[in-house]
Amino acid sequence: MTFDTARASTCSTCAPRADLSNYWTPNLFYRAQNGSVHRVEQVGGMLVYYLQRKGDDSEQLKAFPPGFRVIAGNPTKRSYDPADPAQQAVSHVCLDYNGLSPETPGFPQTKCPNGLRTQVFFPSCWDGTNLDSADHKSHTAYPSSVNAGTCPSTHPVRLVSIFFEIIWDTANPAWEWWDGGDGSGHPFVLSTGDPTGYSFHGDFLNGWDVDVLQAAVDQCTADSGVIEDCKLLELRTDDEMSDCVLPGRVPEQVNGWLPALPGCNAISPGPQDAKMQPPSSCGASTTVQSKDTTSLLSPMSGWTTLGCARDSQTSRLLDKQYKNGNMSVEGCGTYCSENGFKYAGLEFGSECWCGNSFDESALLEHGEGACDVPCEGREDENCGGASRLAVYELGGSAPAPSGGPSSTSTDAPSSTDAPSSTDTSSSTDAPSTTDAPTSTDVPSSTNAPSTTDTDASTSTEAPTSTDEPSSTDTDAPSTSETDTPPAPTGKPGSGGGGSGSDTSETHAPSSTETTSSNTDAPSSSTDTPSTSETAVPSTSTDAPSSSTDAPSSTETDAPSISTDIPSSSTDAPSSTDVPPQPTNSNPDPNWTSLGCFVDPLVPRRALSGLPMWAGLPMTRGVCVSHCMDNRFTYAGVEWGGECYCGNELEEGSVPAPNGDCSNACDGDSSTTCGGPSRLNLFQLKDGVTSSSSGPGITPTTPSSDFPGAGGGWDSLGCWFDPVMPRALKEYVFTDERMTGEVCVSGCEGRGFAYAGTEFGGECYCGNDLLASSMKVSKDDCSTACKGDAGEMCGAPGRLNLYHKSSSSPPSVQPTPTPTKGRHRHHHRPTRRVVASHRQRASRRRQFA
Repeated sequence: MTFDTARASTCSTCAPRADLSNYWTPNLFYRAQNGSVHRVEQVGGMLVYYLQRKGDDSEQLKAFPPGFRVIAGNPTKRSYDPADPAQQAVSHVCLDYNGLSPETPGFPQTKCPNGLRTQVFFPSCWDGTNLDSADHKSHTAYPSSVNAGTCPSTHPVRLVSIFFEIIWDTANPAWEWWDGGDGSGHPFVLSTGDPTGYSFHGDFLNGWDVDVLQAAVDQCTADSGVIEDCKLLELRTDDEMSDCVLPGRVPEQVNGWLPALPGCNAISPGPQDAKMQPPSSCGASTTVQSKDTTSLLSPMSGWTTLGCARDSQTSRLLDKQYKNGNMSVEGCGTYCSENGFKYAGLEFGSECWCGNSFDESALLEHGEGACDVPCEGREDENCGGASRLAVYELGGSAPAPSGGPSSTSTDAPSSTDAPSSTDTSSSTDAPSTTDAPTSTDVPSSTNAPSTTDTDASTSTEAPTSTDEPSSTDTDAPSTSETDTPPAPTGKPGSGGGGSGSDTSETHAPSSTETTSSNTDAPSSSTDTPSTSETAVPSTSTDAPSSSTDAPSSTETDAPSISTDIPSSSTDAPSSTDVPPQPTNSNPDPNWTSLGCFVDPLVPRRALSGLPMWAGLPMTRGVCVSHCMDNRFTYAGVEWGGECYCGNELEEGSVPAPNGDCSNACDGDSSTTCGGPSRLNLFQLKDGVTSSSSGPGITPTTPSSDFPGAGGGWDSLGCWFDPVMPRALKEYVFTDERMTGEVCVSGCEGRGFAYAGTEFGGECYCGNDLLASSMKVSKDDCSTACKGDAGEMCGAPGRLNLYHKSSSSPPSVQPTPTPTKGRHRHHHRPTRRVVASHRQRASRRRQFA
């Protein structure tokens, strides 16, 4: 992949049309005790931040030049050197929304209740001459503080900084926790064969319109982090991004249970560096197939594949639905043919639709689009996507595509030794109109059919990774294998043609009955897709997944969420398979349902009191409880899995037809949670107060003062928190009753001299303040404390800082505009620009 081939891409999952870059990282796998492995899903995909960090105000930030590429991290590392800036730039956070979320350089050796977050910061100093180097790193260097500070004289040109963040769904209850058997202390391994986590790394290949990126770096310095605020960027539509999904072009099986890591990478715990071996040593192929011979659509015997079509939840393309709880491609075809239908379609991984007429104009222009969701009954096949129907016509027999999901069963792979190791992982290039690069350009793919994510960066063709020798293929496990790994998530078997007591049939509703059971299907991609929303720096104050629930990058990520969540009237899934009907039912008697409302997005969200939150499988009750706990009077659910809170509706939010709110809730498929740019809106009834320990819901204007915590502590004001690393990084905790006093008490009791509150409910402790932290305007600390709405507790990337009087306080530095170009880590941002882009690995809309 070159700059020119990237720029020739036909589509992208990045919001800015000017960005056709490629972003890539290894994937994560779960190891069963019998040696078989299963890919770990990402929560929301990879988030990419663009940060405008300078050594001083006089330094000029440059856009990446044409042809620039770089790798951050080292795929061979199996031990940690704290003096190495490249290793300091990689870290992992064990997420626990009810306790501590420690940050470590390697994988944590404890079970993470809310998943694992992995992050890597790229070097931002360039030698000004070389676009690449033999190791893909030496032409760049890290600044003095890794993610901030001054550049060395050997690399004097300061580039805009980029930072990747991924959250892995390691908390799958079906996976048994064990120590890995090799001293690693946990059951996870990167696709590079690394169980330590030290080899995590990221690749970047520039595909920007350089003039546009430079203009964004220079001009888009708003603190909001909202991509629409950067008016000079023209954005793609959500449909354009969602449909940009291409099949993998290296024939290998990556979904379901596998006998070994894709690319046959050997698991090597170290501590010595791993040795990269050529693919020939294990029989892995480096062949990159042409686009014409690959497909995301699994073949159906006796049927002709028509393509992937955009389905309407109010007017179905095919009108007869069938579900059996164990869906497969053949199972759907058998059912439709036995019942006399000419057309068959699969959607959302679990739904089969049949009919005798089909409007071919609904087929997607780019072919297969987002029909890449693994089948419920066979993870090695794809069964459509979220509101995307994989359509087949009876007659003929399409040949099995060589690059799509394998038809070989992977139900129970036996344990086998993984042969040699090469750097395999997912890649997200921009689909190019030209052929994929030669095998020397293609990193070994452990990825799902390339792109597979709806956000796989612009492409999912041949991975662009410039890392090590490519090693890609690993044969699909044999159906004769019987050593079943513990609790596989997919149901084995081909999915019958209609027998079984758990099958059900429903007719699609008429155009007046809005229904649909499919919304955000998890992406099949093993990649961490490429770019996603692009953004240039910014502290994105609306980014963190509501600080109350998913704090920033190294911290605890999200204060605990009350387990006493009011149950939605339809929290229990319906006993039938009929898709949910739009309804104005209340999730809680203290709240009134207002119906379906437009979310204008621009210039602001309908509800902007907190950033978008998606901390639990979403239901109306979960969202209402979240907003009530945070003392807001309005709550709204959108796109099946997003929750928004506020005390007033923004201009442009007006009632919409109830049928527009047709997405099933992620946590309750029997009821709806909004739709694209549509909210199911709820309002707290008059006189009702919050159930939390804080004050009631009535909005309060917090004091702008910085109260001293007392007891021998002084308030130092509002300070900038660089986040990576933290201004105070020795200890962190969250508390629903957070105030300055609560934080100071917690830090003092542990022997620390500094305490800082951030984002309303987070407390950071330490004995040293990071040099790159500095005092800023007190107005920057604008988030009310969760335990006292009359007191401020920092903000995204801002600390209300306290210091023990008996210690020497830090010198107060001038305020050079630290708000420019800063960033905030968060789970699932809304469209974030010159601040961040998200690539969606799960089928959830990330950028609305």
